[in-house]
Amino acid sequence: MVPFKTDLKKVYFISVAVLVLLVIIFYGLFFVNIGNTFKGKYLPKSKADAVAISKSEVLEDLNGMIWAYIFISLLMFVFPFVFSFFTYWLFIKRPFNELKRGMQCVKDGDFETRLAVKGLKEIAELNENFNNMVRACQKKIAIKHYVSGSTEKMVAGLHTGEITTHPHRKMVTIFFSDVREFTSFSEQNDPLVVINTINELFTIQVSTIKKHYGDIDKFIGDEIMVEFPTPSLAFKAASEIQRKVETFNKKRDVPLEVGIGINFGEAIVGAIGSGDQYDWTMIGHTVNIARRLCAAAEKGEVVVSQTIYEKLKVKRECEKKDIKVKGVSKPVKAYFFC
Repeated sequence: MVPFKTDLKKVYFISVAVLVLLVIIFYGLFFVNIGNTFKGKYLPKSKADAVAISKSEVLEDLNGMIWAYIFISLLMFVFPFVFSFFTYWLFIKRPFNELKRGMQCVKDGDFETRLAVKGLKEIAELNENFNNMVRACQKKIAIKHYVSGSTEKMVAGLHTGEITTHPHRKMVTIFFSDVREFTSFSEQNDPLVVINTINELFTIQVSTIKKHYGDIDKFIGDEIMVEFPTPSLAFKAASEIQRKVETFNKKRDVPLEVGIGINFGEAIVGAIGSGDQYDWTMIGHTVNIARRLCAAAEKGEVVVSQTIYEKLKVKRECEKKDIKVKGVSKPVKAYFFC
């Protein structure tokens, strides 16, 4: 519906002008009526005519006119209040109640809420701005499901100036998980079954990762890359994931296992990409080693680097191995937890 071309300010200016004009007209008619009454009743029609005037009769007529004057005066004062109440309810109270209802719906999580763009110019613009705001929030929430928490913080930080896109060094705990033999599983099953199965495994992992304050950097096929605040939280999440996956496989004819690798060290953090598209992520030797440790993990294993092992001080039994890692000349010390 197309909003009115006028606005509330013009409506009030026009209304005040109309009210003033009405007051002038009413009082003008009133005093003309008084004059005509006295003229017709108490003045002679000609110089020869005589008019008998009674004092009490004049006072009675004046008293009646005074009451009429009071009534009209009260009417002139009451009418603006009635008019103000009506316009307040119609143009302010009712639209803002509708806006309040829309805001409550959004607060309750209903981002499909829209307000009718109608009425006076200010109200129509306000409702249109509200609808645009809800669309923007809806879009932001939808995008939030597809980006990492660090990317979201980066975008917010760019607006405040707290973060720049320039890369910097940072000590990080990197976690990689990967579904074992998933390629063969994908070849042997319907794509819908494959998607549903991997999503079930991801749900198990993501809920546990978030429980331990991990920030999912990205999904790479059936692999997950995560940054954790501390090595301890990363290891707790990995151990819990393996227990949950074991429970998950008890309901399945063909089990799907997960291998996990964790490393701690310095990485380059920043916006990686080109042109109009960037990915806020981490790269470097620490990240590469974490991924290689994940690749070395057998089904149901958690493999950690020596730096992680030293920080954990875990008393659980594990197997220590020196593994050959692609791109690294010396063997890497790794600890295998089943």
